[in-house]
Amino acid sequence: MFSTFTGNSRRPRNVNLSGGVGNPFANTSWTPSNVSNTTKTLSDAQAEREKRQAERQRLKAASRIQRTWRGHQARSRLANHRRAAFDDLYGDPVSSGNTGRLHRVFDILLSFCRPARPDDLRRLLQYTNDAANVELSNLCPENTHTSRVRKLVEILVSALYINAGNGYGYIHSACYFSANTLPSTLDDELRSPIHLATRIIKSIPQALDSSRDKYFATLARISQQTNAASWLDDVLSTLSVTLQVDSQCTEPTSDLFERSTLISSPSAYTSFASQFLTKEHISLFEKSIGRFASIIDAKQLCDAIAYIYTLPRSSKGSAYDLLWLLAHFIHLARNQTHSQAGVGQIRSVFVQLSALSSEISARVTPKSLSNESEEASGGANQPTVDPYLSDHLLWLISNEGTSKILRDFTAGSIQPSRDALQSTSLLAGYLLTLLQSFPDNADDVRMRLFLEQVTTREGSLPTIIFLWQMVQETAVFQSLRKESEQPLGILKRYLQNSTQFEESVEDQEWRTILLFLELYTFILRLSDDEDFFSGINPSPLRDSSSLSRIQSCSLSFEDVKSLTLFLKNVAFTLYYRARELSPTLEESQTAVQSRLDSYFGADSTQPKDSAAPATVIQLRSTKLDFDSLREIISSAMTMLYERDSRKPFLPKDHWLVTDKLQKEDFVSAVIAEEERQRQEEIADSDEEMEDGDETISSFDREINFTFAGQRLSRHARMERLRAQQMRAQRERRLAEMGPKLEILKHMPFAVPFDTRVMIFRQFIELDMKRRDSPLSLFSSATFAKHAAQIRRGQLFEDAFEELYKVGEGLKDPIQITFVDRFDQPEAGIDGGGVTKEFLISVTAEAFGDQDGSLNMFTSSPDGLLYPNPIAIDTIKETMREGKLTESSPEWRHILNAQLQRYEFLGRIVGKCMYEGILVDLNFAGFFLLKWPSSGPKEENNYKGSINDLRDMDEELYKGMLRLKNYPGDVSELGIDFTVTDQVSMPGAPIKTVTKLLVANGDQVYVTNDNRPLYISYMARHRLVVQSAVQTAAFLRGLRAIIRPSWLSMFNQSELQRLVGGDSSEIDIEDLRQNTVYSGLYEIGDDNQEHPTIKMFWKVLRGFTDAQRRDLLKYVSSTPRAPLLGFSQLRPRFSIRDAGTDEERLPSTSTCVNLLKLPRYSNERTLREKLLYAITSGAGFDLS
Repeated sequence: MFSTFTGNSRRPRNVNLSGGVGNPFANTSWTPSNVSNTTKTLSDAQAEREKRQAERQRLKAASRIQRTWRGHQARSRLANHRRAAFDDLYGDPVSSGNTGRLHRVFDILLSFCRPARPDDLRRLLQYTNDAANVELSNLCPENTHTSRVRKLVEILVSALYINAGNGYGYIHSACYFSANTLPSTLDDELRSPIHLATRIIKSIPQALDSSRDKYFATLARISQQTNAASWLDDVLSTLSVTLQVDSQCTEPTSDLFERSTLISSPSAYTSFASQFLTKEHISLFEKSIGRFASIIDAKQLCDAIAYIYTLPRSSKGSAYDLLWLLAHFIHLARNQTHSQAGVGQIRSVFVQLSALSSEISARVTPKSLSNESEEASGGANQPTVDPYLSDHLLWLISNEGTSKILRDFTAGSIQPSRDALQSTSLLAGYLLTLLQSFPDNADDVRMRLFLEQVTTREGSLPTIIFLWQMVQETAVFQSLRKESEQPLGILKRYLQNSTQFEESVEDQEWRTILLFLELYTFILRLSDDEDFFSGINPSPLRDSSSLSRIQSCSLSFEDVKSLTLFLKNVAFTLYYRARELSPTLEESQTAVQSRLDSYFGADSTQPKDSAAPATVIQLRSTKLDFDSLREIISSAMTMLYERDSRKPFLPKDHWLVTDKLQKEDFVSAVIAEEERQRQEEIADSDEEMEDGDETISSFDREINFTFAGQRLSRHARMERLRAQQMRAQRERRLAEMGPKLEILKHMPFAVPFDTRVMIFRQFIELDMKRRDSPLSLFSSATFAKHAAQIRRGQLFEDAFEELYKVGEGLKDPIQITFVDRFDQPEAGIDGGGVTKEFLISVTAEAFGDQDGSLNMFTSSPDGLLYPNPIAIDTIKETMREGKLTESSPEWRHILNAQLQRYEFLGRIVGKCMYEGILVDLNFAGFFLLKWPSSGPKEENNYKGSINDLRDMDEELYKGMLRLKNYPGDVSELGIDFTVTDQVSMPGAPIKTVTKLLVANGDQVYVTNDNRPLYISYMARHRLVVQSAVQTAAFLRGLRAIIRPSWLSMFNQSELQRLVGGDSSEIDIEDLRQNTVYSGLYEIGDDNQEHPTIKMFWKVLRGFTDAQRRDLLKYVSSTPRAPLLGFSQLRPRFSIRDAGTDEERLPSTSTCVNLLKLPRYSNERTLREKLLYAITSGAGFDLS
């Protein structure tokens, strides 16, 4: 026995509970029959018990039914007995108004009256008519308890409710926003009950406590009747009495009918809002809104609505009911002669919009877009919106609605203070929600805000300037601008989940900041450089009264500097610390599903009487989620940076944040992050393929900003939303893996330019290694994976035919063989130089001006290249003239062939950048702005600006400026929102077509107020829309070679330097240190240069910068140096001796950057010969 054993060694006793005889201490043997018998015995016993229990319950139920029935019979006999007594009392010939009879009838009536019975209704009407001319004090016996009077009011209200609803069902059709109902007429005999109820409520307000909701629902039913107009005075009278009850607060007296008590919650206004204003088609109210508005206290109604939205969703009503409440509230607000509620009215609309914004944005469509929406949806059976709802909800975004909101806001004198900040935050929340609710009209709302003034104690200010003043007063702005507190902590507090009613002061301040950014980015879009810099560099001689509207909205230099510091600090934290700020995967999935559910509007297809659960109606916080906040901050920051990059006005290193980035081996860290992201993208590639088929029209994403013609059916929009949300989750996950890479993608200006160029080249080298190719095409031709024979007279067409099919494979080394007119290969071996010559020659031909044909690219008078805007439209018109239809195979074949050429040209430019080959091309800035993309689907947010029109069409730019500054009435000019595009081939008679800039643009005329919007739409059309198809095709090819996220590291001027080299002065010492000598010029053991070489460098130092550029172009085909110096020139700049003939000119092999320089004996000869050679030009010379 082990010493640690603590148990009992005795065998446990075997107790037999089965009832069988046996030895309890003996071993028992188990058999199936024994178990079966035992189980059967237990089952039988259980069944018997259940049978007896069921019998007892049956007997109890029978007894209960019998008792209930006997009670019902007794009550019925008693009620009938009292009905007989009532009839006997009114059978006696006593004049009406007899006090004694009324006292006796009062108790009798309360004991039997059921208004649903026609005979009881008749008796009730007898009583109310009898009491019509009697003082209320004589209506019932003395010392009658208040509860008895309350019971009488309940009976009166029930009678009205039941009979007002006869024939007026509330069964809705499947269409959520229409009702198949026909109102009935209301019997005039029912006036006496409502009169009596009104008199009682006026004297005893608490008499309505138990039937308040039904009472207001009854008034709504009355207001829905066809003959409701005759009831107007009755309804107004009783409504006025009932609503005034809320403001009564007097001491109770001994007389029952003179008592008044405080009103308990919910108030009469709460019932009025929830039971009256939520009902549809209350025509009496809608047609007599002025009289109703005169008796309604706006402040109390606002408070009541706010209370309703604090209730559980089951008590709040459906989304359909709440939409009617909002529409009726707006109608009331429109008809009030003066603002009684002030800011409270803004708060009320804000609260309602917050809860219903998804419902409104999905279903309420402006009239101007409704027809186009129906056509675009393909005839889908979409629910229609009641015209009353639509009219009053759309009033919110009208000129009148916007003006009234601001008038209510400025009803008191406003100046920067804590109260003003709170009020401004409320206004900001309302306007932000308005933009969410009406996304198709967001620009219209912004334009109206831009045109409005806010009254302060110092006078009227443009809305944007007032908001800026408020923003500067916020602690959030100052803390983030100065970084007096860590931005991460402030942003964490803002992004954490909270309900609408848990808002902190910081949340309110954020609302003001976000509204300012919404409006300011809109104004930046409308502003040209003159407008913007009127605030940066104000003229001391210019009177403020002479400033245009946009110029009066411009910020000063210090203001812009302060704003950019705020934006830079916030954006950097949002991108660099994304892992700590972004929601978890579970939170993201929940948010996505919530957004989809609210957008689908599950409740919208349910009848009101459906037993299905109601939609969750809750206040939606105006807080932006992580992605939305990052987007609005980035947009404002990018627009200001683009201004500064085009026309610098901020300090040189203002945008850099190198102090916040880890300086140790930053480049290596970025490369490692890029590699991790690439592995993750490969893992997600299958999911990406399932996001949708985009092979038919892959450029649709580029033109998704156009108006109603681009609207999709509701189902398609939902699927797109779902896919976008899923892609956003994947993109966020990738972003968290590479914070430094995110900085380079979204705010590259935070990193020095040279560092970004180094990273760009390392990205390409890493990509080459992945493709198992050598690091440079100049290494050896044996690595070439693709070969092509090119005729010099047809460079681009032959290249397209031979190499288009290789697609992304153009990244690999290619072997080019030039053939002459007899198809014989030219002498020479392609060691990389021929490929370079091929790429340079193809670009020169493709981007050059080909007389008599339709060029793919065109250039401005300054030589800036951009896709020919009329190319695709002209081809389409030519096909129409050839009787081809858009559905024919030939139409698609011809159009695709042209787009494939654009795509191939994009690949060629990408190939040059990939190999580090500089080409002498100058692209327009607005075209280069379309190249980068930092999103998951290569989208670009460039919208077009009047400032960029100058690069395309100087005359159009000047014309837009003249229109902007026109001093008279612009409407007299008869300009509408249309544009005329040319669609004729070069040399053919001019033919044009007219296109709409907005929906129904031919019916919308330009006025002094909307001309900034017209100018913005015109710029967008010319710069973006007109060339969208060909631009998308070119970018598709470019991005097949150079990843768009790599391009996003550079602005437009930096991209031009990547393509064509550095435009700064040629550094002779850098060129000399990176020059390779061959032949007799090769440096020997003495490490000394040849005398001719020394003379060459001495002559080159005496050249002007223009002459040095001519030499560089003569040798390498481009006049600009590589971005990181001549060490990056591929192949290196080389000089080889060309004999002793001093009469011979220097020659070059541009394909290998080789200068063949004769051994000149004196400096003067070398200078003359070199200048003559570089100014005369030369072609390809393969020695």
